[in-house]
Amino acid sequence: QNFEFFTLSMGILCSCASIPRDLDDADVGDWDDHFPAMSRTQLRRKREEFWDTRNSNVREVWMGLKQAVECRRDGDNETCEAIIEAMGCTPLKQSRSKKNIFCYDDHGSKYTLPMYLFKDPKNLLENKGLEQKEVNIEEDIIEDEGAPKPNEEVVFKVRLNIGKDLDVKMKQQDSIQELKRYLSQQLNDLDVTRIRIIARGRMLSNDYTINEPFPIKNGDIIHASFPASLYKDMEGQ
Repeated sequence: QNFEFFTLSMGILCSCASIPRDLDDADVGDWDDHFPAMSRTQLRRKREEFWDTRNSNVREVWMGLKQAVECRRDGDNETCEAIIEAMGCTPLKQSRSKKNIFCYDDHGSKYTLPMYLFKDPKNLLENKGLEQKEVNIEEDIIEDEGAPKPNEEVVFKVRLNIGKDLDVKMKQQDSIQELKRYLSQQLNDLDVTRIRIIARGRMLSNDYTINEPFPIKNGDIIHASFPASLYKDMEGQ
């Protein structure tokens, strides 16, 4: 009888001492349920801080992931997947916690990307007055109002993701949007909205210029990415 009691007690103890689940794999609701409220400008800074502080694994993979994430955030899943595949990484996969998306490089190293890189949180503060105030503060810090802006000619090369290079000549105050229009003309009027310009690991916004905030200089090689299938379709017409 004592032996039976001992066996029963051990069974109860063993059943209670189960291994806890990984908290990252737990179903804890939506990814932004406990995300701190912030303005759009603060969210942009948070995203930039994430990329600027990546010092593990391979730096070039992080730079490629940044480009892929921004494409996916803009709705260009085709280019995003093409970048991931070109780097030899596994497809992006969402964690069970819904808070992260991850992939592995060709050496088996894991890259974890928080969901706020891909989506805006539902509690984002759309305070236009606050946004404009923050933008004005940034402009006051960056811009020297007393100095005239240079507008010299810049000659550089644009490397396309279809295996071609284009020699480009533009003015320093020309916008990235104007650069995209020029590239579109060279690519059988390819849809301008599908072209992404990347320089030094950063995707350049349409309102940036050739000279600001990330100067393109004489002899530089920058990259242009777009769905290759679009160009093929145009080329075949």
